[in-house]
Amino acid sequence: MRPLGNPVQHANFHAWGMKYASFLDYSPANGRLYCAGWREREGFGTGLGYYDIAASTFGGTDLNLNLVDPQGLLTFNDCVVVSTTWSHDPLVHVPPPDAQLILFTPDLVEIERQTVASGMKNTGSLFRVINNNSMVVGLVKTHGAEMLYRHDFRLKSVVSTKTVGLPVGASWQDPTTGQAYAVVGGILY
Repeated sequence: MRPLGNPVQHANFHAWGMKYASFLDYSPANGRLYCAGWREREGFGTGLGYYDIAASTFGGTDLNLNLVDPQGLLTFNDCVVVSTTWSHDPLVHVPPPDAQLILFTPDLVEIERQTVASGMKNTGSLFRVINNNSMVVGLVKTHGAEMLYRHDFRLKSVVSTKTVGLPVGASWQDPTTGQAYAVVGGILY
């Protein structure tokens, strides 16, 4: 019998190489809590997993994710989108790729990688566009490259961009209303 109350320890995502679970998003379509995080010791890059709440089971992957670190995560009815920056795997001697949005099936099989803009090094935090199952808003917090962008991942195109021009700190989106908040230049917007 499971103990009652909160918090209840369910297990962890370590089977998929993830040491630091950094981004969570819940999918009401399948009742899974998805997680993206950094790997350590057993490898480099990203680990991606889910916890199926009803079945009390974990699943995940780190396949072909050694060259990217996670920057954001959003779930949709038919896919999971991970925002990335390049990782520093010392065993791979290739130039770092452009930062990409990586799309996965709900079972975390990679569908494709989309480059938002050539030369972009970080695709940033991701925000949902309410009532739109194909659009994400990205907030890039990289010093000197701070920007907002709107990307349609089904059409594989950038819809709009806006340079922020000030340091970007913490950000959050209300999952009910879709309103987003960010600390920009020390001021909450």
